[in-house]
Amino acid sequence: MTQPTTVSCLIVMTSKTVLEFDHDDNMASNIKRHDFPNDFFFGVGSSAYQIEGGWRANGKGYSIWDCFCLRHPDKIEGGANACYADDNYSRIKEDVQLLKKMGVNSYRFSISWSRILPDRIKTR
Repeated sequence: MTQPTTVSCLIVMTSKTVLEFDHDDNMASNIKRHDFPNDFFFGVGSSAYQIEGGWRANGKGYSIWDCFCLRHPDKIEGGANACYADDNYSRIKEDVQLLKKMGVNSYRFSISWSRILPDRIKTR
């Protein structure tokens, strides 16, 4: 899909959504996959800290946020942390199958830097 086509498609989708919003509380049921070009990417995204889990699995190091949440649980509502999150780290195969079932053909994700560089980069 070319850049102008993508922009045009987004404008049409946005216009259609805005116009129908006032008229239909169940707007999503009016939008069908065939309303989009064949090469349109239906995608989802995630953030490592929000879904990854797998805390300390396979040598993962501590992120700055891990340290903060574990040292200061009183600063986070409910003392929450991401030690387990949605456990995407252990459930990746299941999650990919769910994405396929949903018809998603594009997935943007991130990997925790503390998993890639568990011992941090030493500075001079």
